[in-house]
Amino acid sequence: MELVNMKMDNEEKKDLMGCREIEVPEYPYGLRISLEDSALDKLGIKDIPEIGKKMSIMIEVEVSSTNSQTQQKGQSHRSVELQITDMAIENDKKDKAETLYGEK
Repeated sequence: MELVNMKMDNEEKKDLMGCREIEVPEYPYGLRISLEDSALDKLGIKDIPEIGKKMSIMIEVEVSSTNSQTQQKGQSHRSVELQITDMAIENDKKDKAETLYGEK
């Protein structure tokens, strides 16, 4: 499975901003996950990682809602709501070369 960077490009930011001068987030709404004490405990995360640290996450989701609309001007809008049901987080992300070829 190949990872896809979800960062918004300038055109997506422009569509979100419209004509307003506002600070636009780098990633679309809804892509942030917040984990509280009980979820951190279930995942075995005892020490809070540093801000900016890269971690790997594997999730299983269940589709909980879908929507498809066509508006008067022919514009279409689709959405899918996903409920995370199972999750694993790799806390000690290794160098890609180390993962492929073992210890350095």
